[in-house]
Amino acid sequence: MGDVVSLRDFRKKKAQKERDLKAAENRARFGRTRDQKEHERRESDRVAEQLEGKKLGGALTQVAEDSQPEGPKPPAPKADDA
Repeated sequence: MGDVVSLRDFRKKKAQKERDLKAAENRARFGRTRDQKEHERRESDRVAEQLEGKKLGGALTQVAEDSQPEGPKPPAPKADDA
């Protein structure tokens, strides 16, 4: 005959393995030092800045806004008009 297996022990071991796996994932996600977090943030900012500089619409939009003719300005509202 086969060995007697306690299902309760089996469930406990399975649950423990799942908790260990979850703990390992959390350590990977949240277990970083302040320096590591700061380095990652700076790197992300640098990449975003480089990407922003390479966009085609950014420079053209700025030129288009600067080249608009200045027309007469509307009169400023008076403080007495309420």
